[in-house]
Amino acid sequence: MMKIMNEIKDMDKVLSPKYRLRIKFSRTGEAGNMTHLQQMKKVREGFSLSEIPVFKTNNKRSVPKISFGPAISMGYESLCEFADVYLTGLTQEKEIKAIFDKMKAQGINFVSAKRIPLLFPSLESSVNAVEYEVRGEFPDNFSQDKINQALLKSELIFEKIKEGKSPKKINFRPLIIKMEYSKKEGAVVLVLKIEPGFNIKPENALSVIAGNSVKITGILKKQLYWINSGGEFEVF
Repeated sequence: MMKIMNEIKDMDKVLSPKYRLRIKFSRTGEAGNMTHLQQMKKVREGFSLSEIPVFKTNNKRSVPKISFGPAISMGYESLCEFADVYLTGLTQEKEIKAIFDKMKAQGINFVSAKRIPLLFPSLESSVNAVEYEVRGEFPDNFSQDKINQALLKSELIFEKIKEGKSPKKINFRPLIIKMEYSKKEGAVVLVLKIEPGFNIKPENALSVIAGNSVKITGILKKQLYWINSGGEFEVF
């Protein structure tokens, strides 16, 4: 009887994760051309092939249980990608780093890892804003003054067009927290709120304010933010 009870306890350990690690990584160079799904697959693959005690879903495919942060568009580079990895046992940071070291050639690099409570809110629900750096060739008449004038408006409209659907007009002004232009750097830093079902890509927001003559050469996701109990934005 005791043996059966021990076997049941051992089974319970396998059937549920015991720990949760929040991992931060970057994607640059070649990795910037990955879709979000390709990036997820690459990270899951890395953990599948490792000796890390990662919890695997109890189905026919039996894949590591890993949840990811907000989706990133193909063509963007990023310094702040996140993944929550569920484990059945503890591991060391160097072992996590070793998994990402094998992905370096594709431009995916380990930044940090920390243990968080198992029942913490999801990454998707925790992120309230994203900071981007949009690099490009801007027209001579584009300036910080032009941005400031645009931000005085209560409405900034982007017309979203999808094939086979009627155009949808989006007032994205409420989503802009900060927008700063550096002529010297040839870049705009743009902080945008994330609202469920109501978002805009940085290049689309920029096209409305700066005009379609801007030639964008790169987009870098720099930081994620969350709102604390005092209503202030903090780095994720």
